[in-house]
Amino acid sequence: MNNTNDKESWMGPKGFDEAKYYRDEKSDIGITHSDARIKAEILEALKRNPLTEKEVLNIFVQDGIVEIGGKVREKDTKTEILKTISMLTGVNEVKENITLLTH
Repeated sequence: MNNTNDKESWMGPKGFDEAKYYRDEKSDIGITHSDARIKAEILEALKRNPLTEKEVLNIFVQDGIVEIGGKVREKDTKTEILKTISMLTGVNEVKENITLLTH
């Protein structure tokens, strides 16, 4: 995904090290991340995504299990949050309690 021809992606300026955030061969060989690192990477990934950057969420991580809650306005936003989190290295499971605000 780190194409040198891209000027910018939702992950940030060209050259951003996306590999440190997303599942890769490290998880396949048993390298794990601390819960604090997983939470920090979740916050950073959500902040860099225009669909999720303004959302206020409650995030708790224990043993690679992420519990996330909060309120969002759009179903697509909720879907993007869950997709982004599930792709991160070290996340074993996502338990969500995100509710959609009614219009």
